[in-house]
Amino acid sequence: MNKQIKTGFIVTVHHSEERPQGQEFVIKFCKTLIEYCTHDIIIYVIDNGSFPLIKMFEDSRIKLIRIEDEDIGGITFAWNLGINIAQEEGCEILVNCGDDMYFNESINKFLDYIKLDMNEDTIYSCLTDGLFGGSIQKSNTAQVGVTQVSCKQSPQLINGFFFGMTKSHYKKYRIKNDKYFSSNNRYVKDENHGKWAGQEGQFQENSDKGLKGLVINECWLPHIKLRSWVKKMEN
Repeated sequence: MNKQIKTGFIVTVHHSEERPQGQEFVIKFCKTLIEYCTHDIIIYVIDNGSFPLIKMFEDSRIKLIRIEDEDIGGITFAWNLGINIAQEEGCEILVNCGDDMYFNESINKFLDYIKLDMNEDTIYSCLTDGLFGGSIQKSNTAQVGVTQVSCKQSPQLINGFFFGMTKSHYKKYRIKNDKYFSSNNRYVKDENHGKWAGQEGQFQENSDKGLKGLVINECWLPHIKLRSWVKKMEN
């Protein structure tokens, strides 16, 4: 096991009557990550207002953090909270994820590449089946090499379902000491949109400062793409 660089995986989960898959999703997420990943990891499970509360199995690599009300800050608050806690606790690589995805052995290709590269201006991601057809990241299988994207606009934009950054990237591009994402960047329609779906606009804003995206094609991860937050955004 590679223990030279600690990686924090941050997963935001919500389970409720309106989204009854949350508990099942996050258990599969954690079990497959622990099964396949050979790197030194900590999993930060951000329970974003679940009722009943999320219940996790015992593992020293899992930390459960609860947010009482998801409506206050939406997904943006949860992402900011988890990523900041991970970097504060010494994680040099920060990987933010939705709960509606799971892992296979190719996650090691992803982390292997980042650990060799460690570029503070790069947002890293993978290929997946769970995106719309126009995305550069959409594929039914792993490929070779890497694909660089500008993050200026779609489809040259890293998708928010799964992305990694170095701790130095976080410190360089964060908008405040404890926040990377703004709910009021220039690409959001309104405050509510910024809470639930505006995070990728931060990559677009940051591209003006030097941010670029890199898709590691040898890493292919399944993504269900439930997108239940869309209902929140539209309310």
